[in-house]
Amino acid sequence: MRLKLQMVVAGLVSLAIPIVGWHSIRQLDDALEESRRGEQQLRVNNAVASLSTNEPLMQLLQSRVGHTDGLDLYAPYARFPVFVDGYADDWREFSTPISKLTKSSDDLSRSTGVNVKSSVRNNTLYLFIDVADNNVVFHQPPPLVTDYAEGEEPDFYEQVVNGDALELLIQQPSGDTLHGLFRATAPGPVIARVASNSNRRKVGDRLSAWQGHWSAEATGFQLELSIPLPADGSTFGLAYVDVDKRGDDRTHWVGSLDPAVMAQRHRSNITHDADPKLHRVSNEAFDALSPWVTPATRARLFDAQGRLLADVSQLYEQDHTQTAFDPAKSNLWDALVFRFVSAMLRDRNGEYSADPLYQRVDDLHMPLSTLSETGPLKTARRYQTDEADFVMGTLGALSTAPVSGYLLFESNDSRATSYAGSRLAQLMSLLTLVSLAVGGSLLTFATVLSFRIRRLSKQAARAVSNDGRVNAFAPSSAKDEIGELSRTLSDLLGRTQHYTHYLEALSSRLSHELRTPLSVVKTSLENIDEAQLDDQTLKLVNRANGGAEQLGHIIRALVESTRLEQTVQQAQKGPIPVKAFLEGALIRYQQVHPTITFEAMADDVSDKQTVFASPELLQQALDKLVDNAVSFTSDNSISLGARTYNQNDTQWVIFSVNNPGQLSDKVNPTQVFDPMFSSREDAHDELHLGLGLYIVRMVAEAHSGHADMSQNGGVVTVSMAMPTNVHEVEDFTSN
Repeated sequence: MRLKLQMVVAGLVSLAIPIVGWHSIRQLDDALEESRRGEQQLRVNNAVASLSTNEPLMQLLQSRVGHTDGLDLYAPYARFPVFVDGYADDWREFSTPISKLTKSSDDLSRSTGVNVKSSVRNNTLYLFIDVADNNVVFHQPPPLVTDYAEGEEPDFYEQVVNGDALELLIQQPSGDTLHGLFRATAPGPVIARVASNSNRRKVGDRLSAWQGHWSAEATGFQLELSIPLPADGSTFGLAYVDVDKRGDDRTHWVGSLDPAVMAQRHRSNITHDADPKLHRVSNEAFDALSPWVTPATRARLFDAQGRLLADVSQLYEQDHTQTAFDPAKSNLWDALVFRFVSAMLRDRNGEYSADPLYQRVDDLHMPLSTLSETGPLKTARRYQTDEADFVMGTLGALSTAPVSGYLLFESNDSRATSYAGSRLAQLMSLLTLVSLAVGGSLLTFATVLSFRIRRLSKQAARAVSNDGRVNAFAPSSAKDEIGELSRTLSDLLGRTQHYTHYLEALSSRLSHELRTPLSVVKTSLENIDEAQLDDQTLKLVNRANGGAEQLGHIIRALVESTRLEQTVQQAQKGPIPVKAFLEGALIRYQQVHPTITFEAMADDVSDKQTVFASPELLQQALDKLVDNAVSFTSDNSISLGARTYNQNDTQWVIFSVNNPGQLSDKVNPTQVFDPMFSSREDAHDELHLGLGLYIVRMVAEAHSGHADMSQNGGVVTVSMAMPTNVHEVEDFTSN
């Protein structure tokens, strides 16, 4: 067991292979991470240097310096289609900055402000305008009266608009200005009209390319518009004209440009640099960024105010030169190892978080100028919630004094990590499999080695029986050290067995060889005429007769023990009534030993209870028990007993002989049944070779039973147990 435990420990030590491999993988991943970071920063530096030399692009950036009062309007690209229905449901699908236009006429109590969302899609400018007004006045066309006198016709401008209206001044791509308005007679679709006269248009002309939808709200109204896309950086003014009742002057407004100024710009067709501008994504900037974008990357260019010029994205496209491991298409083991490695490498990177860099970039209306304080480059990570990927971004500034724009370059870190992680996972899988193979081999070897040693140990333990006899020992044919040890033990036990057989046969040879000279001695002593001997000689002759007689007892005892071992194997067995057998033995012992008081106790044994045994052997064993008790009884009283009990579905009968006495402290109850054992300390005329209880044990074991000795108080009990049917139980000594 210790050897197996040691080999198990050795197998566990092999787990150091994947542990060391895991630390190496982490260090390798850190090195790859630094390499990716350095490569991306170098790429951004090169891109910034290239873009800074692009004169059209730099001119575009300089033109977008814009105003700091928040009157410019920025329109990002809409990722999803926009339906002009007057509701904001479409606008919730993408992040769009809200422009709060607070410039107004002197009376600010008439309206609290105008909030504008804008986006660009398919050469169309979309506006969602939320107006807070506690008193919305719809346009009502004046009735036409057929009997108007000369000079009494209604005002034409009042026929165009006499309620609340939204006016726009837009510089078209051709450079011409267009002044239009939206007014509604009721919630629903609205028609755009020209708001002021010019040399090309007159008030009230319909603008068919402009579409809108007016929807009422509790705090005012919402107006959703679609307008042909103006040029980037063109003049774009917006004003909400508020009236409390029809007929009031139209001088109260809130927005980015005075409606009167809009009319003036429309008539003169001339704009000023101070006018509010419309900024949007630029095709020129898109073309300049495209060469720097490869699969699994994305580049965005912002102006100094944080407004997006171009967004070129291949962030979720696969680089075919780097095929990452797909756990869904692999076996279970590789998938588990890959997910484990990916999770451990990801979780230990605390940089994956919401970085302020991204918070400012995603909220596009917030300026990025404060980021220049941290240096020309800043790299951070974030979790891309739309595709559940990790992204590493680097921010660089174009020019430095002052900063004219920012380049945000991003790479799909999940794709790069997945590619590297798949290779690392394969390495980790290989190390783990090697470790399991080494550990499993050591454990298998330890199990086989332990099993062979344990089997050899059991064979060696069974090679010598309790009475000292050597049993058969089958040697191993293995060519290793354990097989050699097994063959050495077999050879040693074989030589021991030959010597044991020699000793066992020695008693027969001695008894045969000593019997003839002993007969000569006894005959010679018997032929001596005792009458002719003096007293001294007679005493010597008598002593010689006693020695010869004692030597005869020794020879008979040796012959008896040898014959008994052979008789036990050949004895004929049959059913013996227990109670009748005990009663017959009691009568015989009372006759043989008249000075000893005998009694029998077999109350729990029925008259029909039998034991399957050899009558001669059973009688001989009981005789030895009684002879032993007669020798050691302290008050000349002996009791014979018989009782039955059940154990393991087998019924047993116990014959016992009890005599008053005390066992010596030097006597071990398990040794008294060994051959040649004797505990008699006082001398007796009769010879004792210590074979009596040994014969009892042989008889008991020949009947699948056992012998036992115990002491209870001042009574010594020697018993012999055997099953009632010897064919129904196994050999007791094998348990």
